[in-house]
Amino acid sequence: MKNMRFRFLLILILLFPLFFYHAFAQTNGDLLITWHANNYTPQGFQGRALPTNGNIVHVSVEFLLGKKIQNISQATISWFVDGIFFNKGVGMKEFSFMVTKVGRSSHSVRAVVQTKTNKYEGLISIPVFNPIITIENKNPNGIVSPGEQLNLLVVPYFFNILSPSEITSLWSINNEKQEGTRDAVLILNIGSPKTPEQKNMTIESFVQNIKNKIEFAKDKINFSIQ
Repeated sequence: MKNMRFRFLLILILLFPLFFYHAFAQTNGDLLITWHANNYTPQGFQGRALPTNGNIVHVSVEFLLGKKIQNISQATISWFVDGIFFNKGVGMKEFSFMVTKVGRSSHSVRAVVQTKTNKYEGLISIPVFNPIITIENKNPNGIVSPGEQLNLLVVPYFFNILSPSEITSLWSINNEKQEGTRDAVLILNIGSPKTPEQKNMTIESFVQNIKNKIEFAKDKINFSIQ
């Protein structure tokens, strides 16, 4: 069972088209601009990869006339990122750029299509996020029993990696670091609390990109031993 943060992520994914429809496919005149990010999502993930700092985003444009896609292979297409000229070329319907901003911001991308007779412009805003992790567990109510074995799994999203082997996971229990724990899985044997304070347990995971130390995320989950 996923924790609350994972359920929030699922809600975000389900509502994402409603919140950011114009960021994915926005028309201005007769242009349709779309984009997709290229970063890590776990197998079976049904949502869209969200852009993060250092990520490569691929953008494309189509020219619509009467809701039908037209041939613009001979048109000169210019691309601008955050108002600054990026590149142009004949028939350049696609281009890629690196995200340089951090989460809770955005990049604006503008396309200018010059045909023999007319000029068309389109503008979109591409939201930027931070990588996140979720801690999956089989205790949805956060209650564990003395003698129970607790199995926790860290699942990363939107890191600039090819596989989870490129990240390291550090665990802490009640703010005490667990030495030698750098795997995505934490197996913990629950003892018998001797004081009321010991009945509450907070487990946190800090995940970092091995090749890029400034790319990290953390999550925590609370348990009650009863």
